[in-house]
Amino acid sequence: MGCISAKDVQQSINKNIYNNMKQIHIIAFDQLFLLQSQCLRELDLLQNKVISRRINMINITKAHLLNNPKLIEAYKLWTWGVSLCNKGNSKGMNVHFSFTNPDESVDKNPTFIYNLGSCKELRFHWFAIILKEYVEYVQNAKQLFPEERLKAKDIYDKLKTMREQSQIYLNNLSPPEKIEAFTNIEYNMSKIHKGLHNADQFYEHLKELEFELLTIIDKNYQYENEADQWGRKLYRDLDVIPIGNDSYRMRAKMNSLVLLYHPGKKRTSEEEDYYYNIKLDRSKIKPKIMNNNNEEDQEKKFNFKLKWTGCSEVDRKWSEISYILEEHNEQMKQIKQIRNKIRNELQTYKYEDDNLIVAWKIYCLSLLTELKDVKIILNISDQESVQKILKNQIVLSENLELQSKLFSEYFFIIRPTKQKQLKEYWKKLDFDKQWIQGSFMQYDQFKLIPHQNQYNMMTNQAKNIYEFTSKNPIYQQIYEKKYMRLEKEGEQLFSNGKSLFDEMEKLYEQYKIDKDVDKLMKQQLRSDDIILKKKSKLSKYN
Repeated sequence: MGCISAKDVQQSINKNIYNNMKQIHIIAFDQLFLLQSQCLRELDLLQNKVISRRINMINITKAHLLNNPKLIEAYKLWTWGVSLCNKGNSKGMNVHFSFTNPDESVDKNPTFIYNLGSCKELRFHWFAIILKEYVEYVQNAKQLFPEERLKAKDIYDKLKTMREQSQIYLNNLSPPEKIEAFTNIEYNMSKIHKGLHNADQFYEHLKELEFELLTIIDKNYQYENEADQWGRKLYRDLDVIPIGNDSYRMRAKMNSLVLLYHPGKKRTSEEEDYYYNIKLDRSKIKPKIMNNNNEEDQEKKFNFKLKWTGCSEVDRKWSEISYILEEHNEQMKQIKQIRNKIRNELQTYKYEDDNLIVAWKIYCLSLLTELKDVKIILNISDQESVQKILKNQIVLSENLELQSKLFSEYFFIIRPTKQKQLKEYWKKLDFDKQWIQGSFMQYDQFKLIPHQNQYNMMTNQAKNIYEFTSKNPIYQQIYEKKYMRLEKEGEQLFSNGKSLFDEMEKLYEQYKIDKDVDKLMKQQLRSDDIILKKKSKLSKYN
């Protein structure tokens, strides 16, 4: 078992791996309690690897809707679902499942090999990944559990002997310390006894699980052949959703498949209450809002209905995606609002090129015609707050004051630092593609989530992936055709605002005898052979 120092014991206790056992402050006891804690943790780990995967497979296929569900039923339901997503033609789509031995050696354990053909139902892929792990973990538990259980029993026997001779170890303690130490010893022994009892129960149960798995392996060929019979019927009744070239996922919910088609007896009312209470408990810790999908806000272009998974490593990335979309929603909304105000105020609808470049030219000419010989100093700068558009203090008319304020707000909204930040955000607009292969199941936090909540996490994870992958092409289209057009206009005006003012100043100097801005604009635009529009014509940006 090896030697553990007092320092090792204390560090282990400090790191909270003492399995909630109480410290005795006698090194002989603490060493053995720590070793016992580690053995129990190994036994728990072997048990949890098996149980959690079995529960997840039963939940993924909704076999838990059946009375006393078995993995065999879950496996059959899974083959039906895979066949459904292959339109009842699994063999034609090269679908196959097999439990094969890597080589002829009897020392090698079987492994699960699969090809799901055109099925792109994520939970069915995750079922296959989990089943492959389950086969491995059942074999590992069968081989390692007896050895770990024997270690734990040996330590327990030594601790029982030491407890019987506890007065020898407690001699140097004061009466209150003796009472505390003895109480803690009894507490720890009780926990160990319970842990060993649970381990024994699981080992007996493991024999049943192994027999169940062997039944699936033996009858796999039969289940595979029967799958298409169900798949064809389910495809006729329930249909599928195409999600790419010759790729499909389920249209109906798995509940419908089980409740309407499985001939087995459904679960009891007591089991219904159990699952309802689990759902109720989960709802109490679920955040109130996790997305930017506000149906009342019709201006939003990048809507994303995000589902909370309960695994922070996953939720953090989905929240980041939601935040990126919301930031672009807000930016697009602000640009369009201030842009429309400027266009309406400066009446750019009168011109063929109804844009902010024209609006800026009109504004510049209006400044020049009103202020005449006053030196105008523009302030177009990249600052973290709204800056006045004119550096020098000049009294302006009410209209020009409003126009100046609007352009000040516009330049602040489309400032380069903000646009650069949003561009960097957009590059990160994607989820971890390894999630499709079930990589999130290796996250430590996922492993700590209660078994039922692991299934709920996977369900919402699948929904988020489906939602994002279906909408991302639309996001990209909106971004390229609408958002980038507004962005480009802003970049041009921010970069060329001062040079455009200089251009208008030259025009004004050339034609300043004419104080009508419209006439000056006509003169400026005539060379481009652009015809004035009627005022009633709707703007192309509306």
